[in-house]
Amino acid sequence: MPADWPPQFLFTVCQCGAELALKQEIAKGPIDARPAYMRPGFVTFKLGRPCDHPDQFQLPSTFARTFGFCLGKVTGELSGELARQVWQLPAVEQFMGVHLPGDIHVWQRDTKPAGSSGFQPGPTLLAR
Repeated sequence: MPADWPPQFLFTVCQCGAELALKQEIAKGPIDARPAYMRPGFVTFKLGRPCDHPDQFQLPSTFARTFGFCLGKVTGELSGELARQVWQLPAVEQFMGVHLPGDIHVWQRDTKPAGSSGFQPGPTLLAR
């Protein structure tokens, strides 16, 4: 199996402003993981060792809205181009050779904390 599979990075999505609470919760939990990258509403963790059974992985977290394994990153403006880029990522090709995806997460991060200037989190046009 290629070096970047099984996965070693985990992504989590939380409410803007809950990143520190999420990081503290994961640090105190049963999973060996340390924070790797953070943006408002988004925190990645590097696992202490690659996850040998990603299909059985559970993240015990109150603060994570969702989580999954990092297979790569794409950037751009047009949703069609972003989708094409995803399927060309080496880790996605490796994953598809071993597993059938259960879910594919597509979202745009919250632009500000809930309640700030009347903002309420929810699906955006980009994620639909």
